[in-house]
Amino acid sequence: MTSNQTNPTPTPGFTWNTAARRLVIRLWLSWSAVLAGFFFLMMLVKPASQPVLLPIVLGLILGALVAWIYAPVHVRRTYALVGALTDETLANRHYRRIEVSMPVDAAFEMLKGVFADLPGIELRRTEPELRRIYAHVERLDAYGMNFTKSTIGDQILMMVSGPITGPDSHSTIELWTGPNMPRWLDWGLPDLGNNLQHAESICRAIARRVSERRAAEQAEAEKLQLSKQISEARLAALQSQVEPHFLYNTLATAQVLTRSDPERAYAMMGHLINFLRAGLRSESGRRLLNDEVDRLGAYLEIMKVRMGKRLEFDIRIPEGVRMHSFPAMVLQMLVENAIKHGLEPKPAGGTVVVEARELDGSLVVEVRDDGRGIGEGTSGSGVGLRNIRERLQLEYGAGASFSLSPNQPTGITARVVIPLDAR
Repeated sequence: MTSNQTNPTPTPGFTWNTAARRLVIRLWLSWSAVLAGFFFLMMLVKPASQPVLLPIVLGLILGALVAWIYAPVHVRRTYALVGALTDETLANRHYRRIEVSMPVDAAFEMLKGVFADLPGIELRRTEPELRRIYAHVERLDAYGMNFTKSTIGDQILMMVSGPITGPDSHSTIELWTGPNMPRWLDWGLPDLGNNLQHAESICRAIARRVSERRAAEQAEAEKLQLSKQISEARLAALQSQVEPHFLYNTLATAQVLTRSDPERAYAMMGHLINFLRAGLRSESGRRLLNDEVDRLGAYLEIMKVRMGKRLEFDIRIPEGVRMHSFPAMVLQMLVENAIKHGLEPKPAGGTVVVEARELDGSLVVEVRDDGRGIGEGTSGSGVGLRNIRERLQLEYGAGASFSLSPNQPTGITARVVIPLDAR
């Protein structure tokens, strides 16, 4: 709409409601009072024979002319921006309150990016401690009617409040826009919808930024989920390679023992049944540590039958600690690694100790052996251990860790630390 379109004839979908009429009357009265006072003072300065009512009549006529020019432009532009005419939308000053799902510091940084994206906004001052941003906007002149634009301009204040940290934090953004002039001048100087446009533009920019942030978070979550599934698939593939050999060797050992030591063969088959039964409850994600210990116990009993006196084991996990969740199959893979690379190559065998405890809000699980140790046939960088590291990283992020260190006097200690609250 151009500047010469000042006729108040309604446009399609547009009606002059009560709020619009109040604006016209307000402008008419304010400008009439100012102009009548001006003409009256002129008569006092240069006395003449004109009637005393002449200044009032001239003020009313010229005030009506000003209202006729200003009001339709302001009303039409307001309706074009928000599609509604109310006392709030027709005002010069506007307030918005926006709730966003992000910590307050992240919301404050986002706002600075919003101002950088919007043209014509000059960032005057930021107060990081109070999380406030002050900005100035040159008055838009879409209709060629802002005769005071060089001296007024518009001001913007934004403030963020809410929790400082936390992934599920919610912040409140408050926005104020208005002309950089005393409030009493709002009676006679409508801003032609400029500050309403500022408020709407900033709100749309915030919504776009929040939408982009959510899309990025969703993409990152999908990427992590895909990586997690790939890691679990690798682990399952590795387990599928190990299980057949383990079952074959166990059954072959049981077959030999049926001739020489039927009682041990019977015990071995019982442990194998328990091992397979526990495996039926296995999941690709997390299980109770107690379920992992049950499966591990059956596995170690089988290996003890196979290795005889060359294998001793000790599981030191209190009942309360067993109720925490733990990644499925990780504990067994650590024990398998200790036996295969540490104890089986030693003629005298050795001992495996499995221990778990709570420490500073974390669950600490250790598998120690007194086998050959790092550097004597194992480097700690095999496929199985690499998969464990990747899986812990994907499951728990920086809250988990996995390390290998020398055991005293010989052997290796494998240590897994995960958050206790990771259910």
